[in-house]
Amino acid sequence: MSNRCVLSHTLEALTCYTHPMLPLYYIRWHYTQGVLDLLNIVGNFLWFFNELFSIRMSVRTFFVPFHRLSDDARPHGALDIGNLLERFLVNVLMRLVGALLHLTLIVLGIIFLAATALASA
Repeated sequence: MSNRCVLSHTLEALTCYTHPMLPLYYIRWHYTQGVLDLLNIVGNFLWFFNELFSIRMSVRTFFVPFHRLSDDARPHGALDIGNLLERFLVNVLMRLVGALLHLTLIVLGIIFLAATALASA
């Protein structure tokens, strides 16, 4: 058998690897550089999901009001208990909504990071 490859009518040249050491070269690449490339790709995915879901920032700003909505209006005139209670409830509600959204982002981020780590194994 010759070392020449069969060329199709559309290809002018074709490089054929018929070197007898090719399987050994492949095995060496597969278990050295191939593993390093895979780890680099997995690291890029982990970095991407960490940045996408902003897990650290969500933990730091867990109780920040949703879209920074709060009722900071000062009452005009005498002390109004109804106005104070209304402001308090709006602020607490917006903080709870913010905490719920941050918790959702944190949980989804952890799920994606864990799934990426498991899929890479």
